[in-house]
Amino acid sequence: MSPRARGVLWTLISGAAFGTYAIWVHLARESKRMDAPSLLAFRFLLAGAILAVIVLLRRKPAQSSVTAQNPLSAWAILGVCYIVQSYAYVRALETVSPSMTALLLYLYPIFVTLVSVAFLRQKINRVQFGALVLAVAGTALTLGFATNIDRTGLFWGILSSVGYSAYILLGSKLLVGSDPLKVSTGVMFVAGIANLALAHFGNGLVLPLVVTDWVGAVGLAIFGTVIALAAFLIGISLIGPVDASTLSAVEPLITLVLSMAFLGDRPQPLQFVGGALILIGVTILVRAKPRAVD
Repeated sequence: MSPRARGVLWTLISGAAFGTYAIWVHLARESKRMDAPSLLAFRFLLAGAILAVIVLLRRKPAQSSVTAQNPLSAWAILGVCYIVQSYAYVRALETVSPSMTALLLYLYPIFVTLVSVAFLRQKINRVQFGALVLAVAGTALTLGFATNIDRTGLFWGILSSVGYSAYILLGSKLLVGSDPLKVSTGVMFVAGIANLALAHFGNGLVLPLVVTDWVGAVGLAIFGTVIALAAFLIGISLIGPVDASTLSAVEPLITLVLSMAFLGDRPQPLQFVGGALILIGVTILVRAKPRAVD
């Protein structure tokens, strides 16, 4: 198998693994024992421990970068973004369907593009503008034909996308010349400790107890985090970030299929059209490169 074929395969595995996220969250919270901070603390700390073992086994030489020189500050900044994204995503799943939540998260390339144009001195061309219009039209269709959509859940879903957009924009500056896996490990521990504190000072830390708690929490940490992240990083190393990000469009599709099969999710026909427009627009945005202002 060629390096490119392996890269495509690893990226698809990553997208499929990320696509299981909503299923694991549903299982972990089915007993209504674990709240969002408790579940996320378990997820991030277990995932961080596994990633730390992988990093140690790799024994990759240290690199000189902004993150390497100030690791705690970089981990803290990116950790805050990831905390917002993950917490908002789990909260959105409480009242919004998994397929809708996944599509809302996948609006992040739109936010990244808008911020890049507005604040980072990048120009947008006609193709990118058309892609934005497609994605916005798709969002309008998806939300407009959703029955009884919860506004609070909608807020959490959009906030999840905003948090992930911030992670990408800041990460593009802080991760230059650094080992992404090492940084991701640090971010996991920061997010885990922060959620541990939120759980402690909130309703109290609740650990998995019944079988569904354990299956959901462990599955979220291993499949929805470690495997998904590691496979994506391998994919990027083989086919580059643009192609890897494009192939990641499989994630909301996997979420849709799984949620329909196991959670009884039944989107309206026009929501499928809206979702397709979002994915097409996002794919064009990912593959197009904004030009910096001279």
